[in-house]
Amino acid sequence: MHYESWPLGHAKIDTTAIYTKVSTRTIQAVASPLDRLTALMEGRERTASPSG
Repeated sequence: MHYESWPLGHAKIDTTAIYTKVSTRTIQAVASPLDRLTALMEGRERTASPSG
């Protein structure tokens, strides 16, 4: 993690570790547009009435 702290301008590795932890949680909380599209398409397949 030392190599990551230098470009970010952090004097202490602990600061980089804090930001990395927060960033990871934030990224995991974001819903991917592709995931939302897949869920929408699956919902349409379940609610579609059979033809014929």
